[in-house]
Amino acid sequence: MTRPWRILHLTASVAETSGQYNEHCLPFVGERDLTLCSFHRPAVVPPPEITCFDGGSSSLGYLRALRAALGGARDYDVIHAHAARAGVLFLIANLFRPRNLARSVYTVQNSYWNYRLGTRLLLVPIFAGYRRLVMCSEACRDSLPAWLRRLGGRRIRVVQNAVHVERVRRAVEARPQRRDRKHFVVACVGRVIEIKDPLTVLDAFSRAADPDWRLRFIGDGALRSRVLSEAKARGLGDRVEVTGLISRDRVFEALGAADVFVSASKGEGLPVAVLEGLASGRPSVLSDIPPHRELVNGAEFIPLVECGDAAGFARELRRLHAATPAARRGIATRCRNHVERHFGLPVMHSAYERVYEEVRPKPAGAGAGHSAVAAPAVPLSTSLRLFRALDEAAVGYCHFKSNEHLAEGLAGITDLDVLVERRHAAAAQSVLLEAGFKRVQSKLAAAYPAVEDYLGFDPDTARLIHVHVHYALVAGEPHLKSYQLRLGDAILSSRVRDADTGVYVTEPNFEMELLLVRCALKLRWRDHVLELLGRPYLRGSLLREYHWLMQRIDPARVCAQTAKTLGPAASAALEPLLDQTPTIRGFRRLRARAMASLADQRSHGPVVALALRTAREAVWWFSAVSRRLLGLPIATRRAVPSGGMVVTFLGPDGCGKSTIAREIRAWLGWKLDVYSVYFGSGDGRVSLQRWPLKLALGLYRRLRPLASGRGPWSADATNIASRTGTWRGGAAKLRWIWALSLALEKRASMRSLVRARNRGMVVVCDRYPQIQVMGFNDGPLLGEWLDRPRGWRRRVAAWEYRVYRDLVRNAPDLAFKLRVSPEMASRRKPEVSRAEVERRLKALEQIDYGERCDAVDLDADRALPQVLAEIKRVIWERL
Repeated sequence: MTRPWRILHLTASVAETSGQYNEHCLPFVGERDLTLCSFHRPAVVPPPEITCFDGGSSSLGYLRALRAALGGARDYDVIHAHAARAGVLFLIANLFRPRNLARSVYTVQNSYWNYRLGTRLLLVPIFAGYRRLVMCSEACRDSLPAWLRRLGGRRIRVVQNAVHVERVRRAVEARPQRRDRKHFVVACVGRVIEIKDPLTVLDAFSRAADPDWRLRFIGDGALRSRVLSEAKARGLGDRVEVTGLISRDRVFEALGAADVFVSASKGEGLPVAVLEGLASGRPSVLSDIPPHRELVNGAEFIPLVECGDAAGFARELRRLHAATPAARRGIATRCRNHVERHFGLPVMHSAYERVYEEVRPKPAGAGAGHSAVAAPAVPLSTSLRLFRALDEAAVGYCHFKSNEHLAEGLAGITDLDVLVERRHAAAAQSVLLEAGFKRVQSKLAAAYPAVEDYLGFDPDTARLIHVHVHYALVAGEPHLKSYQLRLGDAILSSRVRDADTGVYVTEPNFEMELLLVRCALKLRWRDHVLELLGRPYLRGSLLREYHWLMQRIDPARVCAQTAKTLGPAASAALEPLLDQTPTIRGFRRLRARAMASLADQRSHGPVVALALRTAREAVWWFSAVSRRLLGLPIATRRAVPSGGMVVTFLGPDGCGKSTIAREIRAWLGWKLDVYSVYFGSGDGRVSLQRWPLKLALGLYRRLRPLASGRGPWSADATNIASRTGTWRGGAAKLRWIWALSLALEKRASMRSLVRARNRGMVVVCDRYPQIQVMGFNDGPLLGEWLDRPRGWRRRVAAWEYRVYRDLVRNAPDLAFKLRVSPEMASRRKPEVSRAEVERRLKALEQIDYGERCDAVDLDADRALPQVLAEIKRVIWERL
């Protein structure tokens, strides 16, 4: 029977207004085994089903509370942090406990620029240390600086905030509705602070209000006194109310008593207060910022007004006041249905459960006390056909290790490790090629003698299948594997068929012997140190495999066959490892006793092995750090032996090219060396020479609108350079500096691209420069200066044009042109105008990279999985 999830939530507080408590804990009382660890003392008493620890509002107290929460016999599936200070203290407390870090999740609840400097600094260790990083909205993720997003890398997920629609509905309907109500009530929920811009709401109310209007701020904050004094100065003192902090249900009741909900906020993550306002069934007016646009998601019945535009808010309030009660009820119903469909708690909980499944330890068999909750993996038809073909060709083979997850390997989720008789090597290679598998070239950090790597593609699911083909049993320390074990002959002669799939696998008793010998030969001095610090040597997938095999073996038989293959002394050392969970001391004893039998199976002597292993590991670390931090095109894993390939995605905003590029990088990067290049000028990697200009542009965008009383996301903030590349005002005089720095950056990217392709890597480009259309769509910005007869402007433009021309000469191998209808693009990105989409689609028609590049037209209006499946099929054919 499946046991409930065991989840530890790390929060700043437990209160009526705590979203983490209300959305992540209360709905699961009785369904999950929940524990709360709060930095501050709880302001409410949690239900008895929730175990609660509090830190007493001090860091030392919170560390003690964490120790208590993590101590004893508690074994959590997930540890979910929701607050920066609590999240960093958890990292400190578990610095040498990778077991806890491996199941950690952190949720970023706000957009980056809304955090104070101290919180932004705390996000650095959080992004470095947590297993999964969840952004509460797409806008929240997009607000991250490029360097922080790179630090999070593939661990970042987006799970949009949600609201308990049914709870809001019950609270609203429980309040008697007065049909003879005289007042028109405008409600604003949230902290009364600067970023929420309550003064703009007050200004709009004073412009639009009739004597029977009332304005109610539901919340409290630093601007409370100023709001009340401003209201009094405008003669609105008896018509404006600030409720202060009230209980959650009273907030919902207050929303139910309102006629309109309004939010003029300048910055959010994905505001739960706005979701509650919509869920209460009230027409709403919102500020035009990215989180609100994401929330509206094309719903035309929810108007958006530019930040700080009091006249615009007043206009929308008057429009709603003038509407008939029936029309307002219609809008209210559509608002509630919109939230329930897109932002209801079940939607969010389902997405979080997928994240939890990524970090939850997999079952380790009966001895681990877990039971599986995920659906069993379904083998791919391509994988099964391969093994049937090996049988028909009479190839001596077996899947020789990790048969505990053979189904996952056949499903393309993990690797397949196949041992093949050396005399059948040519036949096996022929079968693999005929089955559509392609051999990939292992680089220094992943190459071992007598081992080949093959990739296959399943057309039904668009999944890759990775097969390690071993012609000898290589084992030993990581980065070298300096043994070739003669155990392979015994394994192949005793192989058995897997009952579920028909694939030949290692007989379980031999597999257990091989597992223990492999673990003994992998031992390094650092493993002893880590075990002293609390990190067990046998853990994770190896521990699961050990427990799985223990249910299928005869210990006496394992010891008997070990005596034949490695000698009686090794058999005596191995026997205790079958009585209890093995330790490093037991593995060290096994290795020492087996050395006499293994001496003639070594590929290198001890001194040479140490030197080679150290050199290979140093190369691996240097390459990984250089690739991750410096963006150098270094291949360390596997490359395409026929040569590298450059793939690019083109199209207007809203076609999904950035999302598709990210998905393709993840798909190929599972097993191949992939190099990523961003040729735009937005949120991608910024060169050193362009960084000061981008920083100045960012400061200008923020300071200019703030100086004029507008929000950092207002339309006026982007006037320095519009999306079409048209420069305005004094900035136009500096356009050539920006154009030259961008051209230098693109030239450097081109050089890296060429090196990566020459080294056999797959290069995935988001956009690609072209010379057919000047001024935008990643073309030269100074094209109109080429027509000047002479002068420095013409020389500068000619130099810029040569850079773009050279880029086109190094054309991509595959260019996917993503075509999207203006209607779909506007739904995905409301800030993009229909005219702009049409303009870019027309330019897309003119882009041509010559005969070397295969251009593929795709309908990007379709669902993302369909588009990705077609792209993957085309890329696989070209690999």
